Amino acid sequence: MVHEGGVRLDVNDGKLVFTLNDGRVLTPAASAPTKPVTVDAILAWNRLQGKAIDERTAVSNVTDRRMDDDLAVQGLLQADGALEWRPPKPAM
Repeated sequence: MVHEGGVRLDVNDGKLVFTLNDGRVLTPAASAPTKPVTVDAILAWNRLQGKAIDERTAVSNVTDRRMDDDLAVQGLLQADGALEWRPPKPAM
């Protein structure tokens, strides 16, 4: 994503700064938890929400392949307006 997506990564005062090629800085979406979260707590929360997380959670029901994480992040950034979609360049 950093190279292919045109996002620049810098370190400023010890913090990572992600900048889009149009100059906009990506801001953090959420802060880190204030207290440690255990796997059991995450599983319990998911059960309360009616979500069954298992080894097949990230497998597509259509293609039976694992989720493309890069594509998912790109989609989230586009949905948030932080990344503009550009059609792929035609092969020469």
